[in-house]
Amino acid sequence: IFIFPPVVESIEKERTPLTHLEAIYIAQPTEANVNKIIADFDRPADPKNLYKSLHIFFLQKCPVSLFSKLGDSLAGRRIKTLKEINLAFLPYESRVFSLDDPDGFEDYFCQSGRRRDELYSAYADQLATVCSLLGEYPAVRAWKDGNNRCSELAYKLQEKLDYFKSQKPELGKGAKQVSEFIILDRGFDVVTPVLHELTVQCMVYDLLKPDNDVYQFKTSSGDGQTRQKQAILGENDDRWKELRHLHIADASKSISEGVKNFAKQKKLGGGSDGDVSIKELSKQIRRAPQYQKELSEYSLHLSLIDSCMNLYKKGVGNLCKVEQDLATGVDKDGLKIDEPLKIIMSSLFDRNVSVYDKIRLLILFILHKKGVPKDEFTKMVQHSEIPDSERTTITNLMHLGIQMITSESVRTGKSLTPKDRDEEAYIDARWSPVIRDIAEYAGEGKLDESYCPYIKSKPRPSSSVTASVTASTGGAGASSVRKRYNWIPTGDQKESKGSGASASSGASKASTTAGKDGPTIFIFVIGGISYSEMRTMYTVAEKSKDYNFIIGSTHFLTPNKFLGDLKRLPPFVRL
Repeated sequence: IFIFPPVVESIEKERTPLTHLEAIYIAQPTEANVNKIIADFDRPADPKNLYKSLHIFFLQKCPVSLFSKLGDSLAGRRIKTLKEINLAFLPYESRVFSLDDPDGFEDYFCQSGRRRDELYSAYADQLATVCSLLGEYPAVRAWKDGNNRCSELAYKLQEKLDYFKSQKPELGKGAKQVSEFIILDRGFDVVTPVLHELTVQCMVYDLLKPDNDVYQFKTSSGDGQTRQKQAILGENDDRWKELRHLHIADASKSISEGVKNFAKQKKLGGGSDGDVSIKELSKQIRRAPQYQKELSEYSLHLSLIDSCMNLYKKGVGNLCKVEQDLATGVDKDGLKIDEPLKIIMSSLFDRNVSVYDKIRLLILFILHKKGVPKDEFTKMVQHSEIPDSERTTITNLMHLGIQMITSESVRTGKSLTPKDRDEEAYIDARWSPVIRDIAEYAGEGKLDESYCPYIKSKPRPSSSVTASVTASTGGAGASSVRKRYNWIPTGDQKESKGSGASASSGASKASTTAGKDGPTIFIFVIGGISYSEMRTMYTVAEKSKDYNFIIGSTHFLTPNKFLGDLKRLPPFVRL
């Protein structure tokens, strides 16, 4: 919720009174937000209001009780505009949306009764809006988690969709197979969000930590001066879309070849035979200031990749190999890991390894062991020099239905049989996110109903569409997804190639052939999704002949954000 213009401020913070200005509030219609709005005009310690008057735009339908509360308040006398606008979700990428609710993590996993019921109702409204906006009336499915929380939300969503269908009978009609909406929570896969992944987007957000997708970097201008610049990493940057899903090794080669080819086409000269460095690029900018714009764009992506590669060489690469062994259960030669503690000991005792990286290793170790006794856990965290304040970060995974301490009772969710994959992959990128299996099984019509049952009866398949997730031969006949999904931008992509899960070219054909006339598989994860899982949707979509794939979540996760979410939960067990 913000107030603007001419000043944009969060309502969560203390603000300077601007009594001569009118305020515009854009907010979710929650009791907390309404209370904050009222408080701006009901200040017993200060007779002056914060603003002259106010205009309120709620992002979805406002409950009658909150309307009444506003109307009965002092703020109600100064309202000039009060409207509901249909903006219940944030489109982020061509296959990705968010409800932008990181605070819902604790409410979902730790609250009960009325508070959680309100959360489910709000999410159901937002998700039904996504479906309605895209003209879909999908069959709803829910992961069978240990506490049936996913199914509770799924029933709420089904009710909302049925209501929308009654108001708009044409919703979801067409000569195609029925779309599906699959609801999961973060407990379905806790391995993926703690791993170091070596595709570009995952590395950038995990290691470089751009703020609100804005990356700060240095570049040289034509006059030889070095300047600090910033760039938005998003759908409007075609080169970012080409690189973001590539393994860092492939991306490094791609960007170097791109710079060298550009220099050759423009006859700039002075290029080297090896990989291009930022220093070399700066020289080219000075030699050819007329191409400063194009070369500066290369400078951005070269800076991203160089920074990631430097961190990889300083220790991330070694951590990745250990993490992959623990996550997959086998080493690089396919041999079973018999002594998992042995392979992590050197990293746990290394003071150059950060506390959070040690926590990530311990989580993977305990998951590999399917839980450890409490005394063994205590010894491990002590020897690893993990502070007492951070220990519950690990054990709080039990709130998600994960067995971490063997003596504790945990309601675990249903597990999915992983698909056999015969793909080439980098040694440090062998793990495949569980969500890829879910998406592929769903697209093949083979997603186990005991793992993810339908809320209503299973829809009958249409004879006009035969779903399969097999290698695409180029996506012939696919119509533009923009005809159906209006948040997807225009622009052609170049195809990028890589190997295995590590080098999926989701930004290329997936972006341009995504808009099939067939049904859509929606996957929504309560509790956050990783950038690796976002990438996976492009991988699956590229290979699907008939289905569109869209993934959404309450918020986006980096490994550290996920650990931060866990840390903020109340302790599951006393240590």
